[in-house]
Amino acid sequence: MFAGQLVSTDIFPISHTASLESVQAIFLDSNHSLLPIVDQQKAMGWISGQQVLQAFNLAEPASSLCLPRDPKMEVKEDTHLFELVRLFAENNASQLMVIDANDHYKGIVTAANLGMQWQVQTYLKKPGGIVVLEMEWIQYSLAEISRIAESNDVKIIQVMLQNKSEESAVVRVALKLDRYELGGLMASFERYGYQVSYKFAGTYDNEAFDDRYKWLMKIIAE
Repeated sequence: MFAGQLVSTDIFPISHTASLESVQAIFLDSNHSLLPIVDQQKAMGWISGQQVLQAFNLAEPASSLCLPRDPKMEVKEDTHLFELVRLFAENNASQLMVIDANDHYKGIVTAANLGMQWQVQTYLKKPGGIVVLEMEWIQYSLAEISRIAESNDVKIIQVMLQNKSEESAVVRVALKLDRYELGGLMASFERYGYQVSYKFAGTYDNEAFDDRYKWLMKIIAE
């Protein structure tokens, strides 16, 4: 599961040419304190609700109050779920801007929305490793992948698919598995020509990850 699949559906970017008056109305009608600013598809930065509500000349464009982009507040659309949890916790962030390889704005991932999705609950709560494979769409066969897993006494709990990019014919296949010991399975995947682009098999500091998960659950409850 990746950032591009987890963007919020209720947060929309502000055009850099929008008047501060219209932006003010958006903030007054929502509970957001910070919103992204874009120039067409290009990510520009952020705009603060507090600054907008204190502005005197509401005819000025949103770009006049644009805050610079902060690397700690943005991620690529192929950033994995576990990395998102780490970034939210370490940066004490409530939202992250998602951008593609061309620096185009793709959406916002919020800590609350991240933890509320049932797919995330499955990934984080159920024991077992995670493997992400990459292949051409024409090569994708869940039946074959399942057969390889089962031949190694590994069961697939959940499957998530994502294009590597809009222009690419490559698909990322994220597999949630029922166990952490995946050495034999990794060897089998490589023997069948699959590229493993990501693997989580219990090598993280489990106590640290538990702390991050508890932080995420706390954000949801607020």
